[in-house]
Amino acid sequence: MLDTAPVRAFLDDTHMTLAERVSDFATRLLAPLAEPKDDAAARHQARELLAQLGTAGWFQPIRDQDWRACCIVREALAAASPLADAVFALQALGVVPMLLSSNDTMRKRWLDAAIQGRAMASFAMTEPEAGSDAASLGATAEPDGDGYLLSGTKTFISNAGIADFYTVFATTDRAKKDKGIGCFVVPADTPGVRLVRPLVLSSPHPLGEIAFQKARVPAECRLDGPGKDSSSASPRSIASAPPSAPPRAAWRRARSPRRWRMRSRAGSSGSRWPTSSSFKRSWLAWPPI
Repeated sequence: MLDTAPVRAFLDDTHMTLAERVSDFATRLLAPLAEPKDDAAARHQARELLAQLGTAGWFQPIRDQDWRACCIVREALAAASPLADAVFALQALGVVPMLLSSNDTMRKRWLDAAIQGRAMASFAMTEPEAGSDAASLGATAEPDGDGYLLSGTKTFISNAGIADFYTVFATTDRAKKDKGIGCFVVPADTPGVRLVRPLVLSSPHPLGEIAFQKARVPAECRLDGPGKDSSSASPRSIASAPPSAPPRAAWRRARSPRRWRMRSRAGSSGSRWPTSSSFKRSWLAWPPI
């Protein structure tokens, strides 16, 4: 059972109930599963876990953008099955850009299927020559009539070769650097999309390198919209998406006044704690909600 006591002040009653339910699910159904013996077995089990998690409704917090609930679900899954946790995480990475965009077409096509565990997502950002430096992406998306031609290679991609769709980031205007990156939802069966090779780690985890060889996608597959930058669906936006924040009162209850009290005394020297009222005011204002 998850120990929610350390973060209880930040949780609603619904989160407490969720913690009990997902802990029971993970203990009964996931913990007894044997670890996949090889890459092929891991890929097969990942698809089975996708359906199992979707049927049980554990992807719904992603759709609700309830990040506290997502953390609870992930902790329970990871304790019982690291692969189940990976499946959940990749489902979120592939779906959240749709949720942050205004692209109803892609949501109608993929969202229900992904949340119900009928479609597996993948997140294609990392490249052989560009890891966390998104501005250096080599993959390109060139306008082609009423669509785009995607070209480039993505590596260390989880669910590569077994995903139903890839959420892909590619350069649309190199002169704009990070402002010239587009985000596209690419069906796995798109001509020109292929698995170059699986990448096998010491622990079985579906991972691979995929290539886009002038893979043509319609303009409706672009989440950030033609002529705009990808700020609405960029990795930075995903990471800074407004959380399902607890009430300010919860933050106050969570603090220990005795621990954080300004403890310097008048006339004392060498105090660890600043005494300025401005510091105290700025600290009390954190975090912004």
